[in-house]
Amino acid sequence: MEQGIAENEIVQLRFKYMSFFDLNPKYDLVRINQLYEQAKWSILLDEFEHTEEEANLFAALQLQATLQKADEKENTNDKDEVDLLLDELEHNLDAAALNRKDLTHVPELAEYLKFLKPKKLGFNNFKRAYFVFRDLILSYYNAAQDQSGPPLGHFNLKGCEVTQDIKISEQRFHIKILIPSSDGMNELILKCDSEPQYAKWLAACKLASRGKTMADSSYNSEVESLKRTLMLQSGSSTTKWWRF
Repeated sequence: MEQGIAENEIVQLRFKYMSFFDLNPKYDLVRINQLYEQAKWSILLDEFEHTEEEANLFAALQLQATLQKADEKENTNDKDEVDLLLDELEHNLDAAALNRKDLTHVPELAEYLKFLKPKKLGFNNFKRAYFVFRDLILSYYNAAQDQSGPPLGHFNLKGCEVTQDIKISEQRFHIKILIPSSDGMNELILKCDSEPQYAKWLAACKLASRGKTMADSSYNSEVESLKRTLMLQSGSSTTKWWRF
């Protein structure tokens, strides 16, 4: 009822691409196939704008995946179940150990940022607070020395939606976060002061939305990727909106 759905109406449910977290080809075949079918029919039925080149690329990737799957079956015929499990374990351990640092200290971000909780009525002005991002929890305080006490507020960012609003010519670096709650979606906008700060916080928010922390091996590479993207965009004054 909250979404304007009347009784006995037919509802089409869709999978959200930003919510697939860590899909395992061995255990999530059904979900992966559902995502693929949804994407395929969205292209065939022209449900969203796309070029012929993008459609051809999608088909080529699917063909490559099919051919690779056939090759893997031929190569694994000589391996028993134990060997396959050992290969999978080795692959997972190698991926986890890549760029992994000593984790005796849980990584966190702690800086002064400006934030905004948009309101339908009244003034929407940015306020300054001291934010601490640890694990999947984003907390904020009046000042850095208040960390020993309870925060003014905190959010669990697992499953959130992250959108970035940037305009480098105006030094605008905003991170828009939609956080699911029992009351619907709560909106929070973080305002960063520089590109390096923006890359660090955006990477942390993106990983948290997928259930990963800054201890994950992909965090540093994500930060560097965002920095390179910002450098490429630095010559353009166009506003950029990217959703994850």
